[in-house]
Parts: sequence; C-alpha cells; structure tokens
Amino acid sequence: MKFKLFLISVAAVFITSCSMDYMDLNPEFAENDIFGIWVDTVVLSPQGYAVNELDFSKNGMFVAATRNYGMYATQAANDPSGYFEYYGNYVLTAKNIYFASKQNVSWDGSTAASPVATQKDEVIFESCTYKISRDTLEISYLTYPADAPVVTTRKYIKSE
Repeated sequence: MKFKLFLISVAAVFITSCSMDYMDLNPEFAENDIFGIWVDTVVLSPQGYAVNELDFSKNGMFVAATRNYGMYATQAANDPSGYFEYYGNYVLTAKNIYFASKQNVSWDGSTAASPVATQKDEVIFESCTYKISRDTLEISYLTYPADAPVVTTRKYIKSE
C-alpha cells in the first residue's frame, strides 16, 4: 500500500512538472570562449590569399566563410575573387562541434553572375573536434581528398 501511494505521488509530481508550456522557457546559453569571430588567412598558389572565418553566436548559430582575394591574373592583391559561406546551427560538447548548415551562398568573381544561395541541410567539418588555447581555436575534422578520409587541422585566431 505504501509503495502504491509512493508511485501515485511520484506520478503526480512528474505530470505537474511536464505540464509547463515550452513557451515559458527562456533558453540561455552558458558563456563559452568559442563565442565570437575566428579568422585564418592562407596564401594561395600561384597567387592570392583566402580568409577563412568562423563566427559563433551565443544563440547556437554559426557562419563559416571562405573569401578569396587576388586569385586571378587581372586582379590586384586585395580584389575580391569569390566567396563561399555556410549558415546554420552548431552544438558544442566538451571536445566536439557539430555543424549543421542550412544554407550556403557562393560567388565567383571571374563571372558576371550574382551570388547563388542554396537551401540545403548539410553537415560540414565532419567529426570535428576543437580546442582553445588563449586566442587560438584549433579544429580537426575529416576531409575526403581521395578515396579515404583524412584528418585535417586548421588554426584560427580570435578576431572579436
């Protein structure tokens, strides 16, 4: 009898606690060193350079962008050559970042075409791990340059 009474009490508490409306919740994101903009600049061959940028918002959204400059023979060093941007959501664990892109936008300066936006669910930086040391973010993820996956590492410097 006591056990049944105990079960009824636990069930009542459970039902009451589950009846809270989702809209009553105000999600808050814990402070994290990853929030902000991170930049990695790479010299391209035979000419030009690329600026890789990761922007992590406190609301779980990210932008991952690569902007190329001075790649074409007719361009000055700082002339925009093209860009590719991913927009989506990220989830952090103690060592991993999961990036789920919802849209990408690309533009190639060698053509007169306007930027192209594509709505597409896509995982980027597959199997991504990260570590932060002062103002440096290091990510490691899988790329597929040939037949097998290769672990690729990139280091970013905190910009903001």
